[in-house]
Order: sequence, then C-alpha cells, then structure tokens
Amino acid sequence: MNPKIKFSHNYFKLSGVKKATLLSIRKIDNLKCLSADFLNYDTKYWNETKKTSEFYPLEYSKPHLILFFYAENKSDRSEFVGHIFTTIRRYIPQKEAYYNSLIGEEFDVIVKEEA
Repeated sequence: MNPKIKFSHNYFKLSGVKKATLLSIRKIDNLKCLSADFLNYDTKYWNETKKTSEFYPLEYSKPHLILFFYAENKSDRSEFVGHIFTTIRRYIPQKEAYYNSLIGEEFDVIVKEEA
C-alpha cells in the first residue's frame, strides 16, 4: 500500500495527478526567503463554491518543508509526460524524518474536496 499525501483543496499545481513519486525535501526556516511567484504557484487553488481562485494561507515566520514530487501522466498521444510539483508543509522533526524515509516512494495523491 502506498503512502498518501493529502491536500485540503484542488490546487492548480496538481493538474489531476493521482500518484506521484517523492523526489526530495528541503527545510525552509522562513518562507519570506521564497519568491511571491513560487508561493502563489504552490498555494493557489480553485474554490468551487465561490467560483474563484484563492490562496492557502501560510505562517511565513515558522519553518516549513518543501516536498518535490514527480508524476508521470499519459498524454493524448500515448506518450508519457512528466509533471513536477511541490507542496509546502509545516515543519516538525518527525515529519522531516518521515518524508526523508520515503524519498523515491510512490504516493497516492488525495484531494480532500474530492473525497
């Protein structure tokens, strides 16, 4: 059984991904060191009720982990197309150890809104 990575919203970055492999993780002590463009990319999702896009709020001054995932999706031309996406998660040492132990593993991608 694959580990699961859960998302609270249908983020644009996911593009319908159902399975993805964890490539790497990186600890960030303060999100203010990241560009606004990156943060917008990572946190933008569609709010179906309001019919508008929104951004997930983050606590900028606290440490976080950035997880890097790779998904391989079949295109309409029967070719495989790679899709890399990130997700920002709150940092705790146990979470860092957990994700480090799963680098290279395939995850089931679960979107809570769809569940």
